[in-house]
Amino acid sequence: MKKLLVDIWNCLFDCYLTVRNSLYLFMDIPYRKVVIAPHVVSIEETIRYIIQSHCSVSRLGDGEIKIANGKALAFQTQQPLLQQKMQEVLSVPISNHIVCLPDIFTDLSLYNIEARNHWKLHLAFYRKSWYKYINRKRIFHNAFISRCYMMFADKTQCAFYFKLIQQIWADKDILLIEGEKSRLGVGNDLFDNVKSIRRILAPNTNAFDHYDAIMKIVQKYSPNEYLILLALGPTATVMAYNLAQKGYQAIDIGHIDIEYEWYRMGASHKVPIPSKYVNEADAGVGVGDIHDEKYKKEYCQQIRRIPARIDTKHRLYKIVIKHIQYQFHKTEPFARCPIRVLTIPTRHRYETQAKQQRRNKKRHHILGNRKVDRTINISHLVLSYDFSFIIAIGRNII
Repeated sequence: MKKLLVDIWNCLFDCYLTVRNSLYLFMDIPYRKVVIAPHVVSIEETIRYIIQSHCSVSRLGDGEIKIANGKALAFQTQQPLLQQKMQEVLSVPISNHIVCLPDIFTDLSLYNIEARNHWKLHLAFYRKSWYKYINRKRIFHNAFISRCYMMFADKTQCAFYFKLIQQIWADKDILLIEGEKSRLGVGNDLFDNVKSIRRILAPNTNAFDHYDAIMKIVQKYSPNEYLILLALGPTATVMAYNLAQKGYQAIDIGHIDIEYEWYRMGASHKVPIPSKYVNEADAGVGVGDIHDEKYKKEYCQQIRRIPARIDTKHRLYKIVIKHIQYQFHKTEPFARCPIRVLTIPTRHRYETQAKQQRRNKKRHHILGNRKVDRTINISHLVLSYDFSFIIAIGRNII
């Protein structure tokens, strides 16, 4: 019976999405026909312009316009300051900086079926938002300089694009600011033509939380000392803009390494890359450590996540500590166990409150008016509490 109800719900929800998407696509037709679209130059023109002018580059895509609209992404929470900075990048030009938009506003014939469907639907929802923030009389450059393989129907020009883009950093000292598991250029020859590389590693998710710390590190170097390459999602977009204001050349080059890996593999769809964080394929799940001596030598500094604060006077905290001391006293000193608080919702999506309470009586230990779901493992202990957050304690913390 439950399976039948779930199938009915899924069918109804799919019908709702189909009707809603069709409606938005229909409503976008007159707007697309009447309103003048922004002009976006080709990938080749964009790369050659960067090589000749030594300008900074901010790239915007579907995620960045959602940020400008005040929405969150899977790997970046919504923050008013980030939203404000993203709107500024779109609307306020500066001389030594270019804004790159996806080349999707007039013709989608260059892309494969999956990409065409994605961008059609995206424009149906967000075309007005794009036009709201940009001056459509400006000439924009192409954001697909670092996404020049997977989405294209004709892939014969991909090798040329990758060779051309490598000229941007040829024989230069590179300061590469990336996610801690992005590992751009590791295991391939993407940066074999540079003079040197120094890496600053930031968290893979919510990098904007550490924006000031990253900027402070970068500004220890003089503007003419390094070419700065950024791969930090929406944070890279606004950081390239702010660094350009301070006289640095900073290029948002996110996804270039993953696209290059897919090109070398001849991949026909987005697949995970071993030892690299790929947000669009399994969301980087299962990415482990690497043992690459060259990579370790390039590493210069890492921005650590700020650990969440726990109220040590809280009754639940004392109960957790008691369980931890009991579980780990034979295997590992408690002082070595890192503590992290991960904010995630735990309430079941379709359960009624009464049904959930009945289930909780069977599965939870009642502590006063609080419920704790205890799952014990040799390497880590997980306690969920009050349906609002999970405390994860132990050695193997994601």
